[in-house]
Amino acid sequence: LEDPQHHWVHVEYDAQAVHLNLLTAELLVNGLPLSRLPVQYTQHHLYASLLDKVPIEVTSAVEPGMEFSAMHPFHPKWCYNLSFGMEGSDMLILAARGGTKFDLVPSRIFENRLPTMFVADYFHWYDHNTGEVEFRPRDDPWASVSGLWRLKRYGASWRLQRVDTYLVSPASNTGSTISNILSPLELPLHIHILSRKSSILSIELPRRRLGFRHKQGDSKISSHQYKGMVIDTDQRMGTMSGLASVLVLKAEHGIEHRLALIPEGVVTYSRTTTGHVSVSTRLDTVCTTHAYQVDELLGRLIDNGSLQSKLFLCYLHALTSHCLPDVLTGHTGTEAALLILRSGAVSSFDVLTSANIGLLKSIARLTPGRIFYPSHKEVMQEVHWDKNLSSLSQHPGFYTAVDDLFSISKRTKLLHSSDVYVDPPKLDFLKLPLLERDMIRTSYVRVDGFGAEYHTRTFDQCYEVRASVADPQRGPRGAVAAELIFLRQATLHSPVHAHSLQSSLRTIHLHDATVRGHNAVLEPLTLRYNASWLAEPSSFLPDMWCNLHSWLATTPWYYNKFDLMIWLSTAAFAESADMDVIQALAAFYNCSDLAPVEIPSDASFDLAEGDSPALSTIQNLVQIYQPYEVCPEYDLPQLPGEQYWQWDRRRRTLFEM
Repeated sequence: LEDPQHHWVHVEYDAQAVHLNLLTAELLVNGLPLSRLPVQYTQHHLYASLLDKVPIEVTSAVEPGMEFSAMHPFHPKWCYNLSFGMEGSDMLILAARGGTKFDLVPSRIFENRLPTMFVADYFHWYDHNTGEVEFRPRDDPWASVSGLWRLKRYGASWRLQRVDTYLVSPASNTGSTISNILSPLELPLHIHILSRKSSILSIELPRRRLGFRHKQGDSKISSHQYKGMVIDTDQRMGTMSGLASVLVLKAEHGIEHRLALIPEGVVTYSRTTTGHVSVSTRLDTVCTTHAYQVDELLGRLIDNGSLQSKLFLCYLHALTSHCLPDVLTGHTGTEAALLILRSGAVSSFDVLTSANIGLLKSIARLTPGRIFYPSHKEVMQEVHWDKNLSSLSQHPGFYTAVDDLFSISKRTKLLHSSDVYVDPPKLDFLKLPLLERDMIRTSYVRVDGFGAEYHTRTFDQCYEVRASVADPQRGPRGAVAAELIFLRQATLHSPVHAHSLQSSLRTIHLHDATVRGHNAVLEPLTLRYNASWLAEPSSFLPDMWCNLHSWLATTPWYYNKFDLMIWLSTAAFAESADMDVIQALAAFYNCSDLAPVEIPSDASFDLAEGDSPALSTIQNLVQIYQPYEVCPEYDLPQLPGEQYWQWDRRRRTLFEM
């Protein structure tokens, strides 16, 4: 070749381009090296899992669409002639033997179409002769024998079959229905539904080591492991309301014996729109499935005796707690959890495993964290609540009970070898003085045995107010005003004397003021909280007295009672509030007898003029009065074109002005 590749020799042979490097002796056929597969093949994940990283000598491909062919048969027993190719990220392998060819089908083709085990645990080979796909186990990928799962054409669709058993598609109506029923225990792609000629569906949950069966025409799904038990149509247990990951079984004949299957794994929870907590287990993290007997006679769930099953039941009870006692147990979830946690069966453990400690730590974390704020001053505290849980589930007793169990474990440390004993973690997310303070302060809302026993007056102190109140009656006045509106009765809280009320209105609140009439509309939004009601009554009564009487007495339904409570209690809280006036305003709203009282229709009333007639004023008015006929307006001439009635009205209008 020309520079700078002059050390390469090139020749065309049998429609193939052959290159030889004179310096390194590298031989390329059609631009590809011989004798060894390129790195992109040897580093592919299939090369290690399928070929066991065995070095394979190759030459140019003899199969169409392939790039390389093995120079020697592969596998001492089956002796396949292999060809290799690459298409995108997929490594193509064709295995030929005795006139039969098999193409390796990428596993991703079957993802989300077949159960995960049939995708991940098998190699899939397409048989050119039969048009079927063989499912060969990963530990023996080259054996083409009878008894394998085979994907065969069945009309316009495909069917995965082994001898007389075939797999029901997870996407079919039957598969979807059964998957929904078993969804509390397993994901749909990990449920195997097998149909046999005997018209019996065999339902397998390999990861849960559980099995069920269903006979065609029957409405029951029975359990393999728990003989004589079927899935209950009523999934309620009477406890742990909100737990989604639970499947309830019942005795096939009668309902006396019931069993709850609950998978253990990473537990998630959140609040629903109704305010209750929804609890579920992440099914891809499940390590085991616990079976709890529903004992309706003694009102409890019976575990299998292991410490882990007791602790897991305790955790679920706590998460699903409600303010009302459960129907089954007669306790709230929090109380049931504390009973389990404090029981002798839990405290008499041999040694705590890592799983036990992890679950106990989660239970302890249900207690809200409490630290001093700021940390160097013990004057305030910062509380870390879990917003997804009810406050009733976040009981301080969980921390103390778990701390007691950890203390027992530490005391028995010397009895166990280091490879068995697991040191419990330090629970340092709260300060003990703050926890004790909370237990004492909340004891009045607890019941005996679950917090009420911590009640004490040992630490009681007289509360020192931050600011002194000049008038201690302001608060009670506001309460009285709100009560008058709320009860809406035609009664007074305290006696009101007519002379006293009239005197205070005349000389204090409406003194020499111009009182507006009741012509304006009193909008409902006016009578609600506003800081202006805390001012002197004389600042708003002259403008509103007549309107308040008229509108509150005649149209009380026009106003929101609770807005009126806030309005009147605010006015009563004012420093200069007059309770006689406050009760009078409440009477406008409460007493229907005040509605017929007629209020003068004048636009305003000038109280500075007094409330009794003055003789001198009347005499002056009489003296200056002149009859219409002697006034200059009477002698005004009639304008051209003006009719008589127009002329007369013009003269009288000018006279009255």
